[in-house]
Amino acid sequence: MKKCDITQSSILASALELFLENGFGATSVPEIVKRASVAQGTFYRYFKNKKACFNRLVEQLVAIFVEEFHHILEDASENALITGPARAISAIRKNKPLIQLAIVENRYMDPEMMERLLHLRSLVSQDNVKRLIERGDSEWVATLKAQLVNNLVDSVIVSEVLEGKSELYRGPISTDEVLESIIYKLKV
Repeated sequence: MKKCDITQSSILASALELFLENGFGATSVPEIVKRASVAQGTFYRYFKNKKACFNRLVEQLVAIFVEEFHHILEDASENALITGPARAISAIRKNKPLIQLAIVENRYMDPEMMERLLHLRSLVSQDNVKRLIERGDSEWVATLKAQLVNNLVDSVIVSEVLEGKSELYRGPISTDEVLESIIYKLKV
């Protein structure tokens, strides 16, 4: 990895930590550069301003999920309806800080990035409906099952990323319980 890549990564990691600790509005560029141990001019070599730094973090998240959604869509295996949500849950777990930032500070997010994520999620949902119909479900049942998968993945985001427990369930839930529920509901 080049020194410039390491420096930029250090700035982004410091910004992510501070945005999560203090919020975007309460974090200053001098705080970011102090934590990253770089000069303020170095920050501006990579980013026009603090919002550009924030958007770069969100771009990383979008790129991760674009790749994951493409893998899910390309999976032609018989177990794709199970491995897809499992893959999404794994990506959520690996990228928890970035997801927290994007959700909590979404008012600062570039709307085009949010549209890309929502569009890809829609494509995955449509693909799940198609796969379920091919398995013999009616369109209505397939649509309901695909929506269930979306809701369960959303509940994982809520339970693991935002609150530690899901509003859809009473008390704490584990991701394994959610995954087992997805698998059970898809088999029904």
